[in-house]
Amino acid sequence: MKRNLCRACCLMVLFLSAAWAVQSEGALPRTALEFEMRYRQEGTTPEAAAKLFFDGIFAYMDRSTREEGRKMLALAMDERPDWDGRATMKLFADRMKSPKTAHIFRSYARGAVPENGYAMDPDNYELVIERSAEGHPKGLQLYLRSGGADYPRVIYMKEVNGFWFIADGSTVKVEVRPPRK
Repeated sequence: MKRNLCRACCLMVLFLSAAWAVQSEGALPRTALEFEMRYRQEGTTPEAAAKLFFDGIFAYMDRSTREEGRKMLALAMDERPDWDGRATMKLFADRMKSPKTAHIFRSYARGAVPENGYAMDPDNYELVIERSAEGHPKGLQLYLRSGGADYPRVIYMKEVNGFWFIADGSTVKVEVRPPRK
């Protein structure tokens, strides 16, 4: 019995690992429906949910997908659809919309640093998650490395029905060193 259970668990891990590798290599989602489908597959870990949050950010930053990005971020943050109209979210939304501050969000991609102008490909990037910590009242802490900051930025994650969401991502909008390129 234990051997069969162990074998089933191993097969499930292999299946989920393969699904993550395929899905994480895909291009940035262009529709909220595509994002939701990915979330249902990948949003079961804090790291994958954080990556999906940034996918939503990059979709929101692009004028051609802003409305879909708004829906994506509402899902990733477990928020109302009009989240960006709230006063507490104004700075976050404004910084995503402005070309002058777009580098802040790009700085979280591996290899994006001031010297290369925070160059990165939103369709193919990796977040640098240094560590996680449990026990904070706001939720699980993920420490994200920014190529333009001296210290990692913390985002707080919450689990709801087996899926992870951003409980507080306010530090991702904090300024970083300006691009040099």
